[in-house]
Amino acid sequence: GFVDKTLLPNARAALRLSVTAAPTSADKVATAFRGVLSREPSAAERELWTGDLDKRGEAAVKDLIWTLVNTHEFMFIR
Repeated sequence: GFVDKTLLPNARAALRLSVTAAPTSADKVATAFRGVLSREPSAAERELWTGDLDKRGEAAVKDLIWTLVNTHEFMFIR
């Protein structure tokens, strides 16, 4: 689909660029949530993903975006 063939491999996609450019892991998480779900992450979501981003870097960015676009919340927005 679009996410795995176009968005995730494309380091120049607007969402990937915005998330990658955010200065801290917490900012990256917030940027991804705003970009995909149009909302801020909860404290628990921020904590979970910030820890993952701190450990795994760019691989975690891809997982974060993949997870968000596959949530029921995103599917409702479509």
